[in-house]
Amino acid sequence: MSKLDELTSAYRELAIQFKGANSPSLTQLAEALTNGIDQLEAIKGVKASALVAGLEQGLREIPMSLSHLPKVERLAAYKLYRHAVEANANSFFRSEAEHLSKIVARGKIKGENEWHIVRHQIDLLEQSSPSSSELSVFYRLADAYEAAA
Repeated sequence: MSKLDELTSAYRELAIQFKGANSPSLTQLAEALTNGIDQLEAIKGVKASALVAGLEQGLREIPMSLSHLPKVERLAAYKLYRHAVEANANSFFRSEAEHLSKIVARGKIKGENEWHIVRHQIDLLEQSSPSSSELSVFYRLADAYEAAA
């Protein structure tokens, strides 16, 4: 199975899980995810690598789209998100963790893709442990990158 297939499967599974969560907000998000994947599959002439990059960025942004939910519902939705991605595109979180380790060890963000990875980690930490010392490391990295841009 290609990376593109894994990611589209993750989105489809996530839509199914969100529809089954009995939440109007998650049902609406599920419909948007399904429509987006349907449109993506109809696209011709675009390199798979470009589609993969967009889908990966979309996965990074899903936790932010859940941030408006009440805490109990948000945490349940986040678990559904993790499960759907791990079950269908298990390399996504592993790859993100590897990138983060390299960025932290280097002490510098190199490029927009790395900025998005760091920003995603910040979003996750802000939701789960806003006083984390790890969070301050990522804030410093993001601030330095943004100041240089």
